[in-house]
Amino acid sequence: MDANLRLITDTEKKELLVEILTKLDTIFEENNITYYLAYGTLLGAVRHQGFIPWDDDIDLLLPRESFIRLIHLCEEQKEKLKELNLEIVEYGRNKKDYYKRFKIADTRTVMEEFGEERSAVFVDIFPLDCFPNVSQKKLIKYQKKILLIDNLCSLCNYGKGQGHGMKKIIYTIILSGHKIVGCERMKKIYENQLIKLTEYRDNGVLCDSEGGIGHSHFFMSTQWGKMIKIPFEKNLFSVPENYDAVLTMCYGDYMQLPPEEQRHSHEYYKMYWR
Repeated sequence: MDANLRLITDTEKKELLVEILTKLDTIFEENNITYYLAYGTLLGAVRHQGFIPWDDDIDLLLPRESFIRLIHLCEEQKEKLKELNLEIVEYGRNKKDYYKRFKIADTRTVMEEFGEERSAVFVDIFPLDCFPNVSQKKLIKYQKKILLIDNLCSLCNYGKGQGHGMKKIIYTIILSGHKIVGCERMKKIYENQLIKLTEYRDNGVLCDSEGGIGHSHFFMSTQWGKMIKIPFEKNLFSVPENYDAVLTMCYGDYMQLPPEEQRHSHEYYKMYWR
């Protein structure tokens, strides 16, 4: 990393995050993509009309069909995103491993992660799935199936076996079969399975993936409601219509501020201007 690069200040980071979110909101409206402010971002919008004062990130939830369409949009319109100083970035080490979560990052910023330089300031994008209204045990089975298909989609993108030991051997064998049929064709089949398994149901159970299998948030679709817009940092962005029920389920008495010792930011890396 160049020692002469200038550190991004906390104020600059928040300004950049709102700038990314505003650009994304425009892209989403132009392409009929549904999204919602999520987690601490939703809490900040409702309780503070902006960032939680000690927080410094933005999270979005997209219904699975919109989530997959955004992946394709980012790949198909790289040049347009580049003009907006944006790019799609995977979360882990594996290139194009987008199907569990990914980032939309500002290309004018940089940090070191996994031994390489990556765009630093980003918005987190998570899928929101909808399952039938069944028991908790069956919901976890749905989650496991979705995770497997997520991994197979990423395998088609990544192009080589992932993991270690027996897991890597199994994925390598599967990938060999994919290459015979065609990785893009197999990925399309897997994506269609994801959409079919998670399509919206009026009386379904909505599930995020942030907490992992068995620890995710589950909501009745009736608790979630439609998409509405409320203020966040002097702009209007999309949230669940019944945000009170969503926040209560996630945080309990969410209007009550936590003790000062629990007020932590999420910054783990030093971020710089390129």
